[in-house]
Amino acid sequence: MASSSTLMNRGVCVAQRLPVERRWIVSATPVTGLLGMSSGMNIGETEEALEARREQELEERRVAQTNEANDLEKLGRIVCDFLRVRPWALPSEGQSNEYASWKVYISKGFMQRQPGSTDCVRSILQRIMIRHRLKDIEKDITLPPLYHTPVYLEPGFFERLSMNLFLSGIASNSVASERVDKDYMFHPKNRGPLRELTNNLLKRSGFYWMGHSSADVQLMVSVSQRCLADPTKHHNKQDKELLESAIESGMRALGNPVWNACIRNSEMG
Repeated sequence: MASSSTLMNRGVCVAQRLPVERRWIVSATPVTGLLGMSSGMNIGETEEALEARREQELEERRVAQTNEANDLEKLGRIVCDFLRVRPWALPSEGQSNEYASWKVYISKGFMQRQPGSTDCVRSILQRIMIRHRLKDIEKDITLPPLYHTPVYLEPGFFERLSMNLFLSGIASNSVASERVDKDYMFHPKNRGPLRELTNNLLKRSGFYWMGHSSADVQLMVSVSQRCLADPTKHHNKQDKELLESAIESGMRALGNPVWNACIRNSEMG
């Protein structure tokens, strides 16, 4: 039996060779963010807030560059392989052998922000796409009123346990790293991992997964115990309580047979 990728490749080959007069693609959003991002200070924004936003935009830009490369590759397949727009498509029989390389003139130029590359991509999109604008859709479809009512959910035992393990990991890291250098989770260079951690804590730990493996929890407990027993460390009362709470939360999870079963089977409590 042929795989889905093989069938898709065969479908592309058939579509390329169909002797048709017009080619259409009906799609949702083939490319999502190729034309840049906003910058500059908002009205009433402080210098500190501006700096924090710039840091966030730089991180988002690094992620966006990967998405842009994928979007350009997807757009190239549409333009070159299916729609066969000249000069980007390989010439067919009876046509001139001259053509422009999509990767050289579009993908590479856009990713390197060469002058005129953004205008070129925008021009291609305008040539080949017919968009349904929101105001046009609203003329034909009237949506009912939206009523938004927040519902607060009381966490159960396993939700509280997962959230406490996340908090214990942060507490253990803070005390063990003495809140300095790159080992410290809140160090400026750890913004990406910290954002991922807090995202897991706030959005996922109580809804989609248990959040940890047994090895992760055992490591956190071990680090906390060694840090608490180290005679060279002079922890204040608050840091000692943080380490003791982290150890207690970790041991509670490791000693719970249902939690261990959920972790082994990737299930929710």
